Amino acid sequence: GQYSIMLNEQAGVIDDLILYRMEPETFFVVVNASRIDEDFAWLSAHKPADVTLENHSDEYVGLAVQGPLCGAIFAKVIPGVELPPRNGIARITVDGADLIVCRTGYTGEDGFEFFCPAAEGVKWFEAFLSAGAKPCGLGARDSLRLEMCYPLNGSDLAPDKTPLEAGLGFFCALDTEFIGSGILREQKASGLTQRLAAIEYTGKGAPPRPLQSSPSRRRSHRGTHQRRPLALPDDRHRSGVPSCRPCQGRHRAGNRCQGEKIPRPCGQKTLL
Repeated sequence: GQYSIMLNEQAGVIDDLILYRMEPETFFVVVNASRIDEDFAWLSAHKPADVTLENHSDEYVGLAVQGPLCGAIFAKVIPGVELPPRNGIARITVDGADLIVCRTGYTGEDGFEFFCPAAEGVKWFEAFLSAGAKPCGLGARDSLRLEMCYPLNGSDLAPDKTPLEAGLGFFCALDTEFIGSGILREQKASGLTQRLAAIEYTGKGAPPRPLQSSPSRRRSHRGTHQRRPLALPDDRHRSGVPSCRPCQGRHRAGNRCQGEKIPRPCGQKTLL
C-alpha cells in the first residue's frame, strides 16, 4: 500500500488516499468516505482508455482495528491466518465471505483495516468487540492522528491548498509528470507563503477558532497520549521566510482569546 494525494489542475488536494497493489495490474483504492462520488468522477474523467475503474464502495463495510493488541485480536477472530506485513494487503475467504485485510491505519499505532461484505458488517464488528477491541468513533481517531500530525482532509487539506503547503512534499515526485506537478515545481522554486504547522498550548485557553489571531483553517484537540491541547493551523508568514517546520528548539508565539494572549510553542511536526 502507498499513501498518496489526488490533486486538481491547480495542484490543490481533492483527497488523500491509499493505493494497494493486489495483483501486478490490479489495484485497490481506499478513499475518504465523504469523497467517494467526487473521487470516482475525477478518476473516471482522467483515467487512460485501457484502464477499467469500478466503484464497489456500497458492497463493503470498513473497520479499522488499531493499537498494540491488534495482532492478538485478529488471531482470536480469524485463527490460523496471519496479518499481512506493514502496508501490505491480503485477500482471504472465511465461511464463503470475501474479506480484504490491510495492515494500515491513520492513528500512528500498529493496526489493520478490515473490509467485509456490507451485509456482514455488524457480525464482524461484534466479533472484534468480543475479542477485546473497544468501540470508538472518528473523533477518537482524529485526536490520535493529530498527535502524529497526520493531515485531515477538509480541514488540513483542501482544494485550494497544495500538498507542499500541507507539508506533504515528500509524497510528490516532482521529477515526474502528474496533474499539478508544474505548479508544485514553481511553488517550491519561489518559496511558500503559508504552511501547516503544529502548535501546542502551554497554558490554559480555548482551542484556536476563526476569530482568534491564528489563520482561518485549523483543527484542534486535546491529545490522547500527550494530554495537552494541540492544533494544526495554517502558519502564514512573509514570503521567503521559512515556516514553523524548521524551528530549532521551540519558540513561543501566542493566540488571542477574549483579549488574553495564550502562550503556545510552535513545534516541529512528528511526521510532516
